[in-house]
Amino acid sequence: MLNEDNVRNFQWYANELETYQAEKDNGINKSDYYEGLIDFMLWKYEQLENVSKEIK
Repeated sequence: MLNEDNVRNFQWYANELETYQAEKDNGINKSDYYEGLIDFMLWKYEQLENVSKEIK
């Protein structure tokens, strides 16, 4: 379950998703912890992007 008090506009989440995906795909070795954090943030922002689309 995701609980967020402040939902931003769709474009903000699209930008964040692009940034995290680029970080994931940049070819630089990352710790398992950091890789997991990136995966979580991608999931979280995908969910919030969907919510922001529904609000408009």
